[in-house]
Amino acid sequence: MTEISLEQLPYCRAAMARLLANAECIIQRDPNEIIGDRYLKRWHCFRSPLASQYVHLYLGSDPTPWLHDHPWPSASLCLRGVLRENRARPGDDPRTTIIRPGTLSLRSARLAHRLELVSGPALTIFLAGPRIRQWGWHLDHGWRHWRTASRVHPDGVTRVHLPPPARGDRP
Repeated sequence: MTEISLEQLPYCRAAMARLLANAECIIQRDPNEIIGDRYLKRWHCFRSPLASQYVHLYLGSDPTPWLHDHPWPSASLCLRGVLRENRARPGDDPRTTIIRPGTLSLRSARLAHRLELVSGPALTIFLAGPRIRQWGWHLDHGWRHWRTASRVHPDGVTRVHLPPPARGDRP
């Protein structure tokens, strides 16, 4: 199981309300990172080699049609908004999941995914485990390291620079 609906568990509604209130306070300050022009703002709650916690505010969908993976196992808890996640393990066809408030999504570091904003902005708490690999993009012609596809611009915004899918490529 990779998604759990916490709204169905006893006492979780009150806990979710407290988490949402705390996250709403956090996003009143300037974000630590901005990814894409209208994609994601990230606030660092704590960071360590073993675990990190972030608050993510999704303003739009992933900026490319390609799936990407992460350098650590992770979990995200949706507090508001709705996201559609396309996810696939290497070699498998993607499957789609709808992430609503109260959904806890668990991901291995090798799970490739792409998020689309359905209703939002969406607000999540994102937990990352220890870094176990590099991350990148899953293109039809192979995996591509993130440093070859994105960079931080002088305005502080990280932008992705991947070519559009070629004819016959399937994002």
